[in-house]
Amino acid sequence: MSNKPGAVTVGLKYCGGCKPDYDRVALVETLQRRLGDGVIWVRADDPAAELILAVHGCLTACADLEPYRAKPIFAVTGPEAAEDFVRHIQTLKR
Repeated sequence: MSNKPGAVTVGLKYCGGCKPDYDRVALVETLQRRLGDGVIWVRADDPAAELILAVHGCLTACADLEPYRAKPIFAVTGPEAAEDFVRHIQTLKR
């Protein structure tokens, strides 16, 4: 669990970016602003991560997530899926 009451610690994993259909970094920056103090962002390999946000640049979603299988993984392949992630985090914080 995170050290901020009510915050969720999210491990961030980007794909390799071989053929992104959108600006992955800008999308994550938007998520960070929108979710504010409700999320603590760490690297995917940080033991404190409660769940993993895998940011894939396209629908192929080929990033290797095997090392993180012990934790819940939320895959984002574009801006629409990012909205699902926001709703998911809001549900966890209730």
